[in-house]
Amino acid sequence: MVKVAAKTSDAARLEALGATEAEAQFRGHTIRVPLNLEVWPLSLVRERPFDAVDYLLNGQGCGLGDNATVDDYRELSDAMAEAVGVLRLPETPAAPDQWFGGIPTLVNILDHYEDDLVSDLRRFWGVDYAERFRGTLSLRQIWTYIRRLDPKSAIVRAQNGGKEFWTEQMFILASVYQALTGEIYPGRPLRQHEIAKALEAMQAKVDHVANLKAREAAYAAKSSPTAPAVSAMEQAIANRRHELGKR
Repeated sequence: MVKVAAKTSDAARLEALGATEAEAQFRGHTIRVPLNLEVWPLSLVRERPFDAVDYLLNGQGCGLGDNATVDDYRELSDAMAEAVGVLRLPETPAAPDQWFGGIPTLVNILDHYEDDLVSDLRRFWGVDYAERFRGTLSLRQIWTYIRRLDPKSAIVRAQNGGKEFWTEQMFILASVYQALTGEIYPGRPLRQHEIAKALEAMQAKVDHVANLKAREAAYAAKSSPTAPAVSAMEQAIANRRHELGKR
C-alpha cells in the first residue's frame, strides 16, 4: 500500500517512513503530488509554472473551471508546495510572480550557488551534500537548512555580489564608531534608503546644472542679436555713416 502524506506537518515524518506522495488540500479538493521534489518538473516550476501545475495535476480534478484565473493557479501551486513541506517564508512579501512557495528559491540556489550550498551545509550543520545523490538527503531537508541563512553564509555573500552582508547590529556598531571618532566606519556599505537618497541628491544636482545652462542659453539668446539681426544692424550703421559722410 502506498503511503501518502496527509498534511504539511506529516511531510518530514512520512518522508522518513518512505511516503511517495503528499496530499495538497485546495478548496475542498485533495490533490496528490510526488513527495520527493527530485521527481518534480523543476524546470517547469522555474520557467513555466502554469504548465508545472498542469503537469502535477495529471488530470486530477481541482475545482478550477474554464474561468479560472492565474491567481487561482498560483494559489494551487502554493498548496502543492505546502504539501511537500517547502513553504514560502512568512516574512517574504507577496508578489504576483511568486509560485510554488519556497521551491523557486530553493531551485535558484541549486542552479546558481550549488558550491556555496555545499560549503554552508558542511560548515553550519555538518551535512554532506553528496547525501542528496545517495538518496539520504532530500530537497525538503535542504530547504529546512537554508531557508533562513546565516548572514555569514557563503550563499548570502554570493547573493550579495561577493561582499559581506551587513546585519542591523553591524550598522548600529558602525554608527557608534562614527559617533565616537567622527569618521565613517571603513567598508560600511550604504543602506537602500541611503542609496536612494544619494541618487536623489545627484539627480537634483544634475537637474540644477541643466536648469542653469538653459537659463544661460536663454539669456544669451535675448542679449545677443541673431545673425540676421546683426546684419541689419551693420547695414543700418553703414547707411548712417554714409549719410554723415555726405554732410
